[in-house]
Amino acid sequence: MEVLKALDRLVIRERSDSSSSRYVVLTSEGVPVMQARENTGLLHQVLAGRSRAFHIDIYDMEQHEVIKLRRPYSVSSDKMDVCVCGETVAVVRKEVTFLKPVLVINDSSDRNVIRVKGPVSITDDCHFELFTADKKTLGDISRRCRRVGAERDLFTINFPLQLDPRYKAAVIGTCFLILKYSVTGDEGTFGRKTKINANFN
Repeated sequence: MEVLKALDRLVIRERSDSSSSRYVVLTSEGVPVMQARENTGLLHQVLAGRSRAFHIDIYDMEQHEVIKLRRPYSVSSDKMDVCVCGETVAVVRKEVTFLKPVLVINDSSDRNVIRVKGPVSITDDCHFELFTADKKTLGDISRRCRRVGAERDLFTINFPLQLDPRYKAAVIGTCFLILKYSVTGDEGTFGRKTKINANFN
């Protein structure tokens, strides 16, 4: 996770080949820094719908696991645990709003750190704003489904260079959560609670 300390812009790209690592996280210069793959079975993805389990493992380029996203199967409460060596880094919650969806990224003590404000409707070309707890602009997440050869960009993330790497990891995890809900047609709910842990060794 040391690589995140030196980065203020990331791109999440989806591979269209049969690689086991379906997603790649790159710098703004196009240098791969992490790979991610979902380990949820295809049959479960199709049959379970919005209640399905959601398992994504994220590795550095030396194949060391650095972030693990886990959302268990659930028909009622909705949360995603990310556990690496038992270290809880952040809690992401859906804030109750009347129009635009808002996710809050809290620290391990459940104190708010970042608010993620999305558009009324999630499309292939939309924008999420990042704010501090006191509502100052922090950065943004842009969803741009743009083809790059055999791959396509999914998200571009901008955040301050000095942002704690734990919360940079939480923002990356939030992107995959947004992607999951948009794919299952459940973008109106996002999920009620998401725990994000990471390995910072």
